[in-house]
Amino acid sequence: MTYIAYLDEFGHIGPYVDRQDAKYKESPVFGLAGLVLPMNEVRGFGTWFFQRKCELLDFEIKRAGVHPAIWEKKGA
Repeated sequence: MTYIAYLDEFGHIGPYVDRQDAKYKESPVFGLAGLVLPMNEVRGFGTWFFQRKCELLDFEIKRAGVHPAIWEKKGA
């Protein structure tokens, strides 16, 4: 059986000085998350995910004025 992996990275690369520093207080961090699906379930999952995205984030997508398929929520 063939599997497809959906992966996404997140993080903040710095710079970091000190937790009390006024400007550079965010610790550098990097993460990777995702899920793995059997190939025959990918289309159904993609459709379901797109529908939930459009339903739950409708206000933000309309405010951005771009097609939902290319809109991304950043900094969340």
